[in-house]
Parts: sequence; structure tokens; C-alpha cells
Amino acid sequence: MDATTDTGTRRVRVRRVRIRRMWVRREHPSIRRGDFHVLWLAVVLSACSSSPGQNNNNPNTDAHVFDPDAGLNHTFRITQVEPNHGPFNGGTVVTIRGIGFVGGSKVYFGNNLADPSTTKIQDETRIICVNPGGEVGPVDVKVVRPEAIDAALENGFTYDRFYLDPGSGSTAGGTFVRVIGKDTEFGADTTVHLGSQSLEQVKVVSPTVVTGVTPAAPEGSVSARIESGDKTYTVNDAYQYFSGSDPINGGLGGGPIQGELTVHIYDTYTMEPIEGAYVILGASSTTPYQGYTDATGGITFSDPYLTGPQMLTAAAPQYERISFVAFDASEVTAYLKPYVPPKGSGTFPGTSYSAVTGRILFGGIEQEGDPCAWDLILPKPGPGQTRVIKLYQTVSNINATSPEPGQDGIIREDATCANGYSYFIYTRPGSYAIYALAGIEDDETKKFTPLAIGFARSLVTAPGQILDQDLHIDLKLDQSITVRLTDPPPLDDVTGPAIYRVRMFLDLGGDGYVVRKDLEFDTQDATTDFTFEHLSGLTGSDAGGSYQVVAEAYNYGTYPFSKLTMTDLSPHDPDAVVLDNFLGIPQATDPEPDGSPSSHRMVWMEQGPAPTMHVVLVRTYPDGVPFWRLYVSGDLTQFSLPDLSAADGLAGYPAGAMLWHIYSIEVPGLNFDGFSYRYMNEKYWTASAAATYTFHFQAQ
Repeated sequence: MDATTDTGTRRVRVRRVRIRRMWVRREHPSIRRGDFHVLWLAVVLSACSSSPGQNNNNPNTDAHVFDPDAGLNHTFRITQVEPNHGPFNGGTVVTIRGIGFVGGSKVYFGNNLADPSTTKIQDETRIICVNPGGEVGPVDVKVVRPEAIDAALENGFTYDRFYLDPGSGSTAGGTFVRVIGKDTEFGADTTVHLGSQSLEQVKVVSPTVVTGVTPAAPEGSVSARIESGDKTYTVNDAYQYFSGSDPINGGLGGGPIQGELTVHIYDTYTMEPIEGAYVILGASSTTPYQGYTDATGGITFSDPYLTGPQMLTAAAPQYERISFVAFDASEVTAYLKPYVPPKGSGTFPGTSYSAVTGRILFGGIEQEGDPCAWDLILPKPGPGQTRVIKLYQTVSNINATSPEPGQDGIIREDATCANGYSYFIYTRPGSYAIYALAGIEDDETKKFTPLAIGFARSLVTAPGQILDQDLHIDLKLDQSITVRLTDPPPLDDVTGPAIYRVRMFLDLGGDGYVVRKDLEFDTQDATTDFTFEHLSGLTGSDAGGSYQVVAEAYNYGTYPFSKLTMTDLSPHDPDAVVLDNFLGIPQATDPEPDGSPSSHRMVWMEQGPAPTMHVVLVRTYPDGVPFWRLYVSGDLTQFSLPDLSAADGLAGYPAGAMLWHIYSIEVPGLNFDGFSYRYMNEKYWTASAAATYTFHFQAQ
């Protein structure tokens, strides 16, 4: 039903509309959306977006279909797997259709078990699981019931040689993407094609990583084709173009507002539409642009005079309120976070372990000599020193840490060597590398100085799988990179930040990151250069890798802070790396710290370049109950909290102390009008800064 409001000489139409439910919500209603742990931001972390190839979670009309003449047991069979392909490192949410599925069934992709903790038997005809990593190419998909009866679909899933991150973007183009391959040979002559067009601004980072910017294209999925030398790699349905807001992650889209604005509101955790959510444009309770969502979570505002930029707010009882400030986009898909998360909304996916075992040998694969000869690559230890090898697994992001190895992952020089040193380490399933650091350890202080390294690359394991893999220590850590900071935010002994922290990481593309504790500086003097030593030359088993540096005005993991990242560094570059685009730390001006706002407007200031966007969280203090979440265009440093007194069932401002957290975020190439929740993941940021302040709302 349409509702019409008189506004002087014109009439404004507020129309509730029924929207098409996204396939991902229909197929995966139990998968939650959670907070991004660094910022406590409501991020769309549906299992569909956990796959680096996000487009692979869209319906695929070419999904492998069961042949009724195959002669299988028709009371227990697999009829379809969708999607039927995905990235080599796993993480794709897969729906398996058939008959005869029962609780406790296990799913295998080839010989690799899908993590049982993330395998959901929806009913006897449908299983939803997150597939493990696998070798490039087709594999059988098999379901095994508890009584050891199994059904299989031959070549039911294909592991792609590469994927795009992100795997979807606007039809307007301009989305920055990383193309990550496995056992690829990207080089100077590499070109990447999306459909009939070419990826723009292509940069070959390594033999397995290419970056670029997407061209404009019509809505729909396109294949990706990579040509490099005499090799061609192709993945069908590799990238999804959308014309409105991101169909997987939500946000803003659809082009400028030209008389109509459509809004969709969903629950952050359940992804179900919220009926009766109050939606308002602007800050005045008398605006004609207000109303309630229908059963599909949708509402549309229509008026020939409606244009952007706009401020939109959505609210519902028992949910955190949300606003988008100063945007010009005709479609908004927003997620409201309930005050009380539903039971069972745990992390996704699970954390079952795998393991790698084998031998460690000194020297390269083709190098002759004694594989037990420490002298081949390490100097003699001095008095009170011991030569040691330590084994680690790469991690998926730079904020993760590799656990220290257990007893079977630490090898000392006096260990028994029989054509190599035996090792064993537990690993997280997926696609990764393991590496061995060899060096000198002080017997008294136990300080370890790494002097050599070796890698085993492109490993793939499933939960519970043990992989046999030899590893050669073949690289001396004899290179260095110098970093220089320019105009970082000042330190403050009272409020913070307290120190400057500079860290270096090795990026191995699809194999993950090497995070080493010894590649970190903490200091209060940012005027001196930071020289990172004991680096490899990226010419051996680490070929194709690159270094990444993160510099931060740091406050021991709390507010305030400002962080800057630079990638694609090499120890062969002769000049120092200069970091000079720090975002300023937000400074609250109205309300002042511990004060009350002079009006409904909240204002802050910041030094330095304007970020892509701000995210402001308003919470109660000290219990941290969420109240309001605002996404603000980066060129603004203020907003007005709209008057929601006309809404049904919404309480006023909370009494007592409140917190407002202000985040500044820089995402290269992102226009705020094309905001997607996916960009709340820190891997897309090059700079960020944040501060938090207490205040009280004025008595009502």
C-alpha cells in the first residue's frame, strides 16, 4: 500500500516495496554476520563473504547436476553442488543437494574433509558446508553417513587456479582488486581480462599476485582470463558486477539519487529482513521522508525533488540505530545489530587442526652436500650460544601471530640427523606455507637471532589431515630495509598515543604472511630511521614475495592511535621507505570530553589529509551497550543526531555516561557513495586513526 503526504504545493510518495531476497540469504539463513574484531564495527561477515572469491557464492546455472541414469542408490545420493567451483584456498560456502542426508554426516572434497564444526545438515535433502582448501582442478564431492555409507558426485567441485579479492564491485568500475593465484607465473607481460575488457592499472606484485582496477561493465557475472607469456588461466564467473548496493555485503549504490531512494533493512546476525524498522531522511521529525519497512525489510521514498546528498537513519526497538551521513546513492542496504545476539551465533568457520611433518635439510633442492651441515648456511656459534631451527606456519593477516612451535617444531644442533632433521607442527587448515628460521640462541637469555630461512610453499591441508613435506633451508637473512617516518601524530604522556611502533612483514601472496617478533621497533623518537635487518632477498624459495611495513602512533592496543601501511617493498630498493600520510587523530570539540553536546550536533576536528570515511560508534559507559552507529563521508567532521520522537517504540537518549568512538579510515579508490560493509575489513585500508571520549546527553 502507498502512503501519500502533503507538503505544500507538492505531494511526496512513500512507497513500501517488495524486494527480491538475495540468494545467499535464502540458502544460508543460519549464517551470522558479526563484528570486525579490531573496530567493533558491524561488518557483514556472512559465510558467503568469508570466501576470498565472494562471487562464487552466487547461484550457478552450470552447477553439476545428478544424472538419473547413473545407477546410484536413489535413497541416498547427491544431485547437485552449488557453486560448483571456488578458490584453491577453500572458504567457499557450498550447498549440497540430494536425498538421504542425516545428522552426523561428513563431507569430503576429494580426500579433504570439510570442517565438521561448520557443516550444517539442514534437512535430508540439503547440506551447507565450508569447503576446505584443495589442489587446483576437479574433485569428487562425497557425503559419508555415520554408518559409513557414502554417496559421491564425480567431479562435483573444481578448485580454481586464481581468485579476485574482492570478487564483486559496481558496474561503474573503479574497484581496486587483487588477483591471487596458485602456482601461477605472472610477469611483466601479464594481462587480466574481465569478460571482454581488460583490468586497468595492472601491477604485477609477484608471480602469484596481480593488482588492478576494474573497468565499467553491465550488471552480471563475468569470467576472468589471465594471459602471461605462453600460459593462459581462466576462471568462469570470477567477478560479479552489481548496479545497486553490494548484493552480498550491502551498503550504498545504484548511482545518484534522482527522485527515488530505496532502502533495505536486515538483521546483522540472522540476515533476515526487519519489518517495522523506522527509516528517516534528514534530522527533522517533520520531514515527509519517513516511514516503516514492510515484511521484506523494504521502503522506497519517491519525490521528483528528492536528490542527494542525504542523511539516512534506520532504527528498530532492541536494535542499535544506524545512520549514513552525506551520501548520494539511490539504494541503501543496511544491517541493524540487535542488543542481544542470538544464541549459537558463534564464530564461522571452525578451527579444526591439520599438521605437517617431514625433514628439514640445509641447502637448496638441487644443491649437493650434507643436508645436516649447519655450517653450509650458518656461522659457528660463540661461547654460551646454540644453533637452533624453529618451524612456523604463515598467517592469513598481519594482525595474527604464529604460535611458538612445540617440542617437535624446534630443532637444536645436537639433534639426530638422518638425511635431514625430522619435524612436526600443527597447522590451521587451508592454503599456506611453512617456514624454518635457523639462527643463534643465547643459552642464558634465550634470545633468538634468525640468520637463515627456508620455505615450503603452496601447501593445502584439510581438517585432520597430516601432510608429508620436506623443507630446505636455502636463504641467508642478510638483507635490510630502512623506514623513515614523516610528521606522525605527536605522542601525549597523559592521553596517548604513548609510543611509535613500526613493524615489517613478508607477504607471500596466496601463501599468507610471515610475522616475526624480531621485526618490530618500539620507540618514542620518530626522528631516527628504522632499519630492519635479517631479511631475505626474495630470490629463492620466497621468490615472488614482498615486504609490507606498518607504522603506528601506538597506545598499547587502545585509543587513541594512528596507523599507516605501505606494501610491495623490496630489500633491493636503495632508498629509505618514507611514510608521510598519517591520518590525524580525531579530537572531540562538541561535546568536549566529559561534557554534553550543546545541541543535537556532534563535532570533532583532525589534522592531516581527509580520509575516505569516518565511522562513529555511540555506546553506554561502562557496559558498552550499543546505541548508535554512523558512517560519515570523509570530508565531514560533524553530524546531527536526528529526532526520532515520531517513531513507535523507540526510547530517548540513555541517561548516564556515554562513549563515542571516532574512526577515520582510508580505502584507496573507494568513493563513499559506493560504500560496502566489506570495506570494514582492515585488509582494504592503507591508513586509519581513532579516538574515544566520554560525554553525557543533555537531560530531556
